[in-house]
Amino acid sequence: MNFRIPDLIARIKLVSFSPRLCWDTISREHPTARVTGLSLVGPLAVIAVIGPVLGHLLFGVDVEFFGLWRAPFFYALTNQSLEISMMIASLFIDGWMLHKLAPHFHRTVSFDRALSTVANAAIPGFVAWALGIIPGLLAVRFLAFMYCFYILFVGVDKMIEVNPNAPKNDTKLSFFSAALGLMLIIHIVMHALVEPMTPSPFFDIAQ
Repeated sequence: MNFRIPDLIARIKLVSFSPRLCWDTISREHPTARVTGLSLVGPLAVIAVIGPVLGHLLFGVDVEFFGLWRAPFFYALTNQSLEISMMIASLFIDGWMLHKLAPHFHRTVSFDRALSTVANAAIPGFVAWALGIIPGLLAVRFLAFMYCFYILFVGVDKMIEVNPNAPKNDTKLSFFSAALGLMLIIHIVMHALVEPMTPSPFFDIAQ
């Protein structure tokens, strides 16, 4: 599958504005993890890096006890690249986790399909991150990530098959709650690993 900008825009609109209907389309697709990474996650990551970097350079950021400060290009690019790399790695780990967790809740999903599920659900998060080009919209990220979890919850039934012998008390809510808890742990751990590698925003001032 080749990457095409019109296809990416159509997918962003479909998932963001039709969170229930989008899974009818996505569930009929069977991309490999490589295809999902190259045609969806990769392009979204590039957009998510470019937006905040331009925002840092053009508008600056409000630093406590310092005031408005325009970040150096190296800092802005490195900081955002590390953050987005963490998000990408977390998505792949999330997909692997869903693949391994599903059998414990009488469900079945391949790694390729699990990655497609979390990657598509994460689209609003990437878009909101790209909106970091405008400093005043940074708060939108939190709401967007909450929306991502809602989209994922809606898509669980379409993307993850329930085994016929599943007990009645093994509900979608119990599976999703376990998955969500593990995802939060994964993202917290990944953020903790990336934080020490982030360069100081004042390295140029100290020189």
